[in-house]
Amino acid sequence: MVKQTGLKIRISAGLACLFLLIFFLLQNPFIYYSTLGRISDNYVHVGNEKKFEIISVKKPFEKITASNCYRWDAVLFKVVKENGYSGTDKQFKERLDYYPLYPVVWKLVALDSPLVFLFSYLIFIFGLILLSNLFGEGNSTDVLLFTVGILLPTVTSFYLPYAESLFLLSFAVALRGLFQKKYGLFFIGAYAFALTRPAVLIYMTALAAADLRYFISHRNVRYFVKELALKAAPFVAGFLSVTAVQYYYSGSWTAYFDAQIFWPAESGLFNT
Repeated sequence: MVKQTGLKIRISAGLACLFLLIFFLLQNPFIYYSTLGRISDNYVHVGNEKKFEIISVKKPFEKITASNCYRWDAVLFKVVKENGYSGTDKQFKERLDYYPLYPVVWKLVALDSPLVFLFSYLIFIFGLILLSNLFGEGNSTDVLLFTVGILLPTVTSFYLPYAESLFLLSFAVALRGLFQKKYGLFFIGAYAFALTRPAVLIYMTALAAADLRYFISHRNVRYFVKELALKAAPFVAGFLSVTAVQYYYSGSWTAYFDAQIFWPAESGLFNT
């Protein structure tokens, strides 16, 4: 397993360098228009905060600079990192939709563009290696699946200063603790997971469904209740911690749900 882990680390480093090389080459107008520009467009954000639109254009990739690397959700994560949840403007209300652990970790490591991209990628790779070693068999297929995992197009979000990378790592730590029957490790991972993104209710439901399935087999009510309580405890603790922090700054116990009004096109129980 140690040998396979070393190979995965080398593959991760090599693919990161290849990704950056391709990204750098596509900044050149001749290379872009001769290759990717022939079959695909890029998208740009035009206008201001009050009135904007996203349009499709053919243009080379942009260089990574301090002025252009924080866009979309990264803007809100950066604001939470710098100011927490303090404020009264619209952006203050919007950032209540973003959970605090990633901005706190980002602030502690004190990294800025472009190193924050490398930091997010390292967190992602560490989490992916943990999952791969947990479910894989340490053979060539394991390494192949790990490599495919890095190359999926959706992995782009794990390069960015988003919470996705820490979300994956914390979940991998929780699973490792669960599989190895180390409750302390599971609690730490699950608690961190609940502080990273608001998906805790989904995973609590999944755990409850799994335990209910096992209960049908063993029919031990006391064991079922104990297992469910132990597994749910860190998720509940994390959810309540975030709720308390957001209540402290906003005065609302439903601050996260209140903020969802800024994304009216998306689904949600509390979305008007």
